[in-house]
Amino acid sequence: MKDFYNNGTNHDRFVFQMALIFNPTIFLMDNFSENLGKIVGIPSMNYYWDELDKVIDKSITKLKRN
Repeated sequence: MKDFYNNGTNHDRFVFQMALIFNPTIFLMDNFSENLGKIVGIPSMNYYWDELDKVIDKSITKLKRN
């Protein structure tokens, strides 16, 4: 792996040097690849589980309408 200056690096070093912050994104899709819901960023585990429950419920509602 090369950094922006064409120097050899690895993922851990690159993230540290560039002070990167990753925001995981979770998508729920139907069998036709339609986006049913998503979660962007996970600030805490409680937030994650609460949001996941909400997105799953919304997705189920959308699927039942179709």
